[in-house]
Amino acid sequence: MGARTLSGTSARAAVRLLGAATVMMRAMKRLSSVCGLALLLLPAACDEAKTDAKPVPKAAAASKPAAEADAKPAVDKPKTPTDAELVAMKPGAEHEGFTVFEGPNDGDLDAILADHAAKAKAKGQTLHVEFWADWCGPCKQLDASLKDERMVKAFAKTYILRLNFDHWSPKLKGTKMESSGIPVFFEIDEAGKPTGRTIGGGAWGENTPENMAPPLDGYFHGERS
Repeated sequence: MGARTLSGTSARAAVRLLGAATVMMRAMKRLSSVCGLALLLLPAACDEAKTDAKPVPKAAAASKPAAEADAKPAVDKPKTPTDAELVAMKPGAEHEGFTVFEGPNDGDLDAILADHAAKAKAKGQTLHVEFWADWCGPCKQLDASLKDERMVKAFAKTYILRLNFDHWSPKLKGTKMESSGIPVFFEIDEAGKPTGRTIGGGAWGENTPENMAPPLDGYFHGERS
């Protein structure tokens, strides 16, 4: 009788254990499914989080105040020099024993002459104004001959201030430097005033050094009245 009872009890216990094991297996399967789903969803959730993330602003202390950052240093606009000022800044072309200076196309003629008379005196040279033009063939021929030794001798110790005839001719009335032809030279004294002495291309004919040098030498270095 006792043995039968024990066997029945053991059987019932085994059935309970089997039921519990079955329940546990089902629970584990469910848990496994949930974990698998979580693993699938986690990368997508991370990517979404990255997309929605906003950059963290830099600390205010590390950057300059907005007003200071936006402020630009004040820069003075360079002043455009006048034609006369540009010429004053340009040194005269130093030839062998004489100077040729390209003068301005406007300005106070009396002041220009006085300024260059002082510069010529400081160099130990005599000032002469030469009127010329870009279109003047004889002017270009004369200029091209200045390295010839005969012309170097003729121009010795002179300071030639070249003025553009087209720009200055309307302003020459009453200056003792009126002329109808170029090239032409006018002597200027130490005070910057025309002396009345002059020489033009008609004095030498063909524009060659052998023709130009003798009369120019006589004009530059001859006796002054």
